[in-house]
Amino acid sequence: MHDKTGSIAGYSIIGLGLVIEAMEHVEFIWSHVPNSVAAMIDQKAVFLLLWVGFVVLFLRKREDSSIEVLPPPSQNKAEANSENATTTGVSVTQYFGSLQPVPSPSPTPISDPPPVANTPNLILVRVLTGSLIYVGDQWRRGFVEDGPPAPRMQAVFVEIKNAKSESRDVGAALGIKAELTITRESVAEEFSDLAWVEHHFNTVNFDFNDTHSVLLAVNLVSRLTNQSQWVIPLNHRGFKDHEPGVSKRDLQNYWKEEFDTRLKLDLLQIKTGKIIQSFEGQCAWRDGHSGPKISFKPLS
Repeated sequence: MHDKTGSIAGYSIIGLGLVIEAMEHVEFIWSHVPNSVAAMIDQKAVFLLLWVGFVVLFLRKREDSSIEVLPPPSQNKAEANSENATTTGVSVTQYFGSLQPVPSPSPTPISDPPPVANTPNLILVRVLTGSLIYVGDQWRRGFVEDGPPAPRMQAVFVEIKNAKSESRDVGAALGIKAELTITRESVAEEFSDLAWVEHHFNTVNFDFNDTHSVLLAVNLVSRLTNQSQWVIPLNHRGFKDHEPGVSKRDLQNYWKEEFDTRLKLDLLQIKTGKIIQSFEGQCAWRDGHSGPKISFKPLS
């Protein structure tokens, strides 16, 4: 930039000298200019116009000489590589490697989602009425093999089964408790944990096709008065409660002899804290108050 400016200044001085030299002949030129034109132009204006015109012509000529004529582009890559090798001594292929199309990466395969664990299929098979005995902190159907016979009591219990399904695989249901809700005139009472027949604890496991019975009502008969009272038997012995010699049964919850009582039996899973199955039903009293008549709706 500095060299270009210096050149312009130098040539401007030379042009100025030429203009001054030309001005020595202005008198001769002026004598041949008509008076009407001479009245409009003075010698100073002529001097300025000559100098400006010279500078403009000089800059245009310099700009034209600075334009570089480029050679025509090579017709193919081979010519371009050879010319580049001639000027630099290294070919494009040697510098950059083989100019081949880069293969596109193969798509990442989409992995299948992890399999979902099979869920249980707990159904209520039927409501049973029979006699049970209470031995060793358990409600049993059989008889006492060793020791004095235990008194038998009338009971109402329901069979729950982890049944097969035609539409899917069935998994196990582990750590299951049972809870009964009785609703009388919009007032609900919950009773848990219910006792399972033939089980020491209040929690059972359902493998595929397993069946367990949960106890809903037992008829207690007083030895002194020979009067009976239907109760809802509970079991407060948890799955890991192995405390010996202490009974955890609860027989203090009495059935009330009322009609149109709504029932709901919930099966709860300890690990997930969810209700995994519910059954709705009703309770009425038989003629002569011989015990509750319990029924449940089939699952839809």
